Amino acid sequence: MDKLIMVTQNFPSGKSEVYLEREVDFFAKKYDEVHIYPINMVQGEQRKLPDNVIVHSLISDRSGKVNFSVIFRNQLLIAKILWLEFIHTKTKKFFITHLKTFLSELA
Repeated sequence: MDKLIMVTQNFPSGKSEVYLEREVDFFAKKYDEVHIYPINMVQGEQRKLPDNVIVHSLISDRSGKVNFSVIFRNQLLIAKILWLEFIHTKTKKFFITHLKTFLSELA
């Protein structure tokens, strides 16, 4: 079974990251399961997604508060995703800068 994991800022909630709408539809046809882990769960409407797309709460709940128990349960997954992103990116400095921003949002 082929699975794809996507970490997003807000998607599929909120109005940002509109480019992901097409990408998710494309990936849903290519993979058996697509798992989306939004950093922030924005209150309001969630975009419609194909049936094989599953949304998980990675860091925050719907109120926008950081859920440290979720981080603790998913720490290996988070570390693996960050490591893979780091070794595959061509712009390490850009990655590190954005990693600092990501980590500061947790504080």
